[in-house]
Amino acid sequence: MNAATAVPAGASSLRVLFQNRAGIAQQPGGDLVVMEQLRRQLEAAGAIVDFSADPCCDLTPYNVVHLFNLTLPDVTESFARNAVSQHVPFVVTSLQEDFPRFLNKCLAWAQLFKRYVRSGQNLKLWQNGSLDFHKNPPAPASFITSPFAIEHAGRLLTCGLTETKLIADAFPEGRCEQVHFGSSIKDSNVGPHLFEKHFGVREFVLCVGRLEARKNQLLLLKAFEDDEQPLVFADGGFTYQPWYAEMCKQFKRKGRSIFTGRLSDDLLISAFRAASVHCLPSWYELPGLVTLEAARYGCPAVASSWGAIRDYLGETAFYCEPDDPESVRLATERAMTRPNHDACRDKASAFTWDRSGRKLLGVYDDIKR
Repeated sequence: MNAATAVPAGASSLRVLFQNRAGIAQQPGGDLVVMEQLRRQLEAAGAIVDFSADPCCDLTPYNVVHLFNLTLPDVTESFARNAVSQHVPFVVTSLQEDFPRFLNKCLAWAQLFKRYVRSGQNLKLWQNGSLDFHKNPPAPASFITSPFAIEHAGRLLTCGLTETKLIADAFPEGRCEQVHFGSSIKDSNVGPHLFEKHFGVREFVLCVGRLEARKNQLLLLKAFEDDEQPLVFADGGFTYQPWYAEMCKQFKRKGRSIFTGRLSDDLLISAFRAASVHCLPSWYELPGLVTLEAARYGCPAVASSWGAIRDYLGETAFYCEPDDPESVRLATERAMTRPNHDACRDKASAFTWDRSGRKLLGVYDDIKR
């Protein structure tokens, strides 16, 4: 262990309060995954970690308050103001996305697909709608964020250089520090045959994630509309946008489209190992944890060029544009014919939650009272 990754002295006496949106367990998302993974690392190092969604709670017992998600400004700012009023240092895992770049396009694209599917996939409607879509202006150049939290945070914890630049360009006073996210994989010897046995498919394009507009699965379906290539959506059996999930399932194409529902750990691992490629054409990801997981299981990875995954996988992954079906198809075909398994796996494997936890403890040590 080198000095840069050593656990700071006194970690066993550290008391940290995590604060995030109420109901997070009932409405899980990426912020819950990050929060739980970091909690495990801190507790393994001997720290005491509590959670509260109360914006007025007593912070006396804590050395540090750790907030999650600047893009919930009302929630995060109330926590930040409470910490400032009680003179307790706080950090924020920012999860700041580039909303001006993608939000309006994401919403317009979803509506175009809704009309297209409901029309029976009328090609002329699609062509005309696509022309109108590309005239769609970007969202206003402002963040869904909390300037107060940015100004007063001891550190803004970003997932990589892309997010750091995004915040620094708009809020140069923010004190950013990169704490890369990790990826979680299970040490399992399960092979591809388990998934093939259950679903009767092999050499397919896999997409792991809830069916929702921001994940952009309809674009993947459109990209392979006239192709016999099987598409498998490991959708988890849950969505916040039932109408979008229904559009995906109604989408007609030449090849098979399979929606798995919730998979066991072994079936998901087997899916990664049975797939020819994993493609997640999301509008934006920070960085896209399932893409890291796919890479670590040796599955060639295709991801949107919008977001932070390039900070992690560099040029060992394949990139597509989330507003261009042809780009998605070509990137996916390149990944299937020119996979770079070992280099991509090695890149992804460098990012572990253990490494994230050690970096986080160093940040706490710098700012705690």
